[in-house]
Amino acid sequence: MAFFDWNQAIPNIPNEWRSTEGKGIKIAILDSGANLINPTLQHLDQPGHKFNVARPDYKLSTALAAGGGNDSVLDQASFGEMHGTACLSVLAGKPESSTNGIKGVAPQAEIYIIKIMDSAAMYRKGFILDAIELALKLKVDVITCAILPSFAGTYTDGRRDVIFSQLRSTNTALVTTLINTALADTLVSLRFPSDQPESIVTGVAQVPVLNSNPSADILFDKISFLTPPVRTGSFRVMASEPYPLSTLSSSVTTTALAGVIALAMSHLQRRPNRDELVSLLTDAFGQSFNAAQMIQQTAPAFFHK
Repeated sequence: MAFFDWNQAIPNIPNEWRSTEGKGIKIAILDSGANLINPTLQHLDQPGHKFNVARPDYKLSTALAAGGGNDSVLDQASFGEMHGTACLSVLAGKPESSTNGIKGVAPQAEIYIIKIMDSAAMYRKGFILDAIELALKLKVDVITCAILPSFAGTYTDGRRDVIFSQLRSTNTALVTTLINTALADTLVSLRFPSDQPESIVTGVAQVPVLNSNPSADILFDKISFLTPPVRTGSFRVMASEPYPLSTLSSSVTTTALAGVIALAMSHLQRRPNRDELVSLLTDAFGQSFNAAQMIQQTAPAFFHK
């Protein structure tokens, strides 16, 4: 195996943020699940913190009842990779030792794992709404969603508006992802939930986008933290896993930024609203979130089938 410290790898974070390690902050991660037998993630296998909103019999009332939050969230291969497991290691992994394992950006945060992938490996907009609604009931501080749905499910505009109004009124941070793309049209036609004004959108765009129309001003009006392409070099550190996370990964930058937000909130001991939060982050980084600076060496994410 190898050791990597995501908390220390991201430059320009104020030391008073970094040192908190996210203690006292609640984060919901919406993804394909997680393999919690992984040594770097075993500490996250907590009663009341594991939900599967994609299962056919899911009900919010049951999830919140006594004994809820103990669903199977076993990760499934999506596009050939254990996506949720990898993202969770970036967010909140804890190494086995100072030489072995992955330390996440916010390893002291309280993590709620919400699986939004069904048994057919499909993500649906309705699952994301279910997950955000659940996260709000759990009173989390940060929600991160590094995937994009393909189908509607139980999604309706009216239901979306009600749930996102609650997101706004509680200053719950929602960090969402941008597809890795060279097509400018994709960036100005964001997909749910990145198309919502409450979202802090981050991701990786390939160079042609940055050199093309529409102008950067128009792009950044939609996207809070647009990073250039960077070879993160995520590699296999557990078993013979054949599919590392994409080397041009919006998922990595999205999850890492959610962790940084948790550090900021832990330091401030409050929830800034979206605009204040984006301003704080921009000031801290000295520019928009830059993955090329963030990853100065090979940065692993854990996988385990």
